[in-house]
Amino acid sequence: MSFKVVDLFCGCGGLSYGFHKEKYNIIESYDFFDKAIKSYRLNYKKTNAINIDISRVSFLSLKNKVDLVIGGPPCQPFSVVGKQKGNSDLRDMVPEFIRVVKECSPKVFIMENVSGLTSKKNKDYFNNVIKEFHRLGYKTNYEVLDFRDWGVPQKRKRLILIGSLKEIIPMPKKEFSEDNYVVLSDILPVDNVKKNSLSDIIYAKSPLVKGTFASSLLVNGKGRPIYMNEQSNTITASVGNAIHFIDNQKFFEKYYQGLKSGKISKRGSCSEVGIRRLYFEEMSAIQTFPKDYLFYGSTSDKIKQVGNAVPPKFSEYLAKHIKQFL
Repeated sequence: MSFKVVDLFCGCGGLSYGFHKEKYNIIESYDFFDKAIKSYRLNYKKTNAINIDISRVSFLSLKNKVDLVIGGPPCQPFSVVGKQKGNSDLRDMVPEFIRVVKECSPKVFIMENVSGLTSKKNKDYFNNVIKEFHRLGYKTNYEVLDFRDWGVPQKRKRLILIGSLKEIIPMPKKEFSEDNYVVLSDILPVDNVKKNSLSDIIYAKSPLVKGTFASSLLVNGKGRPIYMNEQSNTITASVGNAIHFIDNQKFFEKYYQGLKSGKISKRGSCSEVGIRRLYFEEMSAIQTFPKDYLFYGSTSDKIKQVGNAVPPKFSEYLAKHIKQFL
């Protein structure tokens, strides 16, 4: 039996990937970002991928005809790195996700979002979301998952909310642990480390030196040093100085110690050998997209698509897991 799926806020197709691979029938996918939809169409030719704001679409024609509704409503309103306006943010599309579930009445739904949705600040909002799903007859389960536990070489925690008309569905079984986490050297060619940087890494004129290296701000932007024998920090949809950079010799940790001991801060661009920002292809690999996955648009467009995506490797495990409850 081929289970029918609708993917909302599908982006370039990271969440769809596992369901497609597991032979689900993804009948329709929706996203407002035209470049992402064009990427989606390149990879899922049999799915009706529609570039539209779903608030303009009625799904009543699909009532009781869909087994699964999946999707990740825009997370900016609840992201800890954003302004955290929550439901006062015009980009909050969680109510639209609820509406589509109500109109389709799928057997199961899966909603992905940032962990900030479950924060103390957004507690009342999230509780109301759960109540809405309960009113629609769904039994829910949610958890903030660390995607490293499913083979993603990246420190990426996301909320997964699963609802079912039949039963409470548990989260998928963890496949990895700290003993065998995938690290960057497992997926990135070591010989790439010495290539020139795509954009400069600029020392902060007034570095913020805190009690720990991780909490300090030594360069302009949100990009942080990463190491080949560890996992990357979260890959985001931002470009320029928000892109992480490889620093295998841990130059910036030594720089931090020097600043703490009273040394004068550096100015201008970092020219240390072996330090450079990630390339788009590497960011895609860290998000676990296969090498032959196709992306449409400029490099900035592609980075936005990859940074917003659910890692395909996690979606594979999720799709396999959900099958037994449909």
